[in-house]
Amino acid sequence: MRNYAEEISSILIKKNFSSPLYSSEPLKKLLEILSDEKKDQLLRVILSIREYKSPRPYSVINDELGDEHDVFIDEAEMIMQMFGYGFSRFDFLEEFLDGLTKDEKDAFRAFLISLKLKEYY
Repeated sequence: MRNYAEEISSILIKKNFSSPLYSSEPLKKLLEILSDEKKDQLLRVILSIREYKSPRPYSVINDELGDEHDVFIDEAEMIMQMFGYGFSRFDFLEEFLDGLTKDEKDAFRAFLISLKLKEYY
């Protein structure tokens, strides 16, 4: 059986996020409620996280044109940019978010918020 928590933690540690992510409650909860297909998609999202050396503004949310899905992508990007990171492949993020339930989206949001960079410790 594949250990997604360990794989995700390993990738994030290499990207300068602190350990022990493997045992973090938000990651555990997220992985408990996701299907195997969504876990594979989450892994691709995690692989697409990259550090930005210079600040760049996150997408502006347009309430008239954006639907809930677009707002969630903008929110995920904004959370990552608080750490100086972002997503290099928004198609991976869009694919992952497509079809998630409200509980799954909330668990993903909590996971992103729970990430911490090594340098802050």
